[in-house]
Amino acid sequence: DQTFLFKRKVCIPNSAFRNPHSEGFTLVELMTAITILVIISGTAYSAFQMALRVYNRETTRVILIQNCRNAINQIANDLSNTYIVEGDTDLQFMAEDIPKDEGEQDTVTFVTLIDPRPDPLLAQLSGELGTAELTEEEATQPQPDLVRVFYYLKVDEESDEATLNYDENPPLSLFRATTTGLALSGNESIEEIISRGTVIVTTASGEEEEVPLEETAIADHVQSLDFKYSDGEEWYESWDNTERPPKAVQ
Repeated sequence: DQTFLFKRKVCIPNSAFRNPHSEGFTLVELMTAITILVIISGTAYSAFQMALRVYNRETTRVILIQNCRNAINQIANDLSNTYIVEGDTDLQFMAEDIPKDEGEQDTVTFVTLIDPRPDPLLAQLSGELGTAELTEEEATQPQPDLVRVFYYLKVDEESDEATLNYDENPPLSLFRATTTGLALSGNESIEEIISRGTVIVTTASGEEEEVPLEETAIADHVQSLDFKYSDGEEWYESWDNTERPPKAVQ
């Protein structure tokens, strides 16, 4: 009998001889992974910050455009309802052209017809906010449908930005002021009336009385306010005709 001896080569992987305490990532691999992670995170953060800046800029631009449109619509509505009676100098239309180095800062005042009825939406909103309702005496008093309106530029002292320090002039706001005192007394300029905050009117008894202006800022960060007036043939920077209003206002 013959005995056959078979030999079989067995390959044992090197991992079987690895030191059990050396398992895991090497320092070079770890530093490489962290570097790649930092680069990716930085790129994503920069893209997010850029998108956020673009969004904020466009949002601010849309808000400014909307405020400007609302202000122009308000001015146009008041001008279209201008109330003038021929020969009545108390209802005069007066405008002043005030050029400035930074931009025009014109002023204008006229008597306009308003709707004395309250806005139902505002009334509903006032009720939801818990605003105090009018007393019975106030509710029964007739509301004036004629007011004198003023448009002008000045710094809004009540805004949050009024307390900030500016290297140059603080931003201007467009104001709309109204008063029930329709007649303008004497040769006062519009600027003098605005700075005083009242209109001096003569009562039926011949006494002078000061009627306050109720002003509201209708647009912020206004660079200039420039009015031009037409008599149907030519355009003028100011309007001095107290007997009739201009036929068009730009």
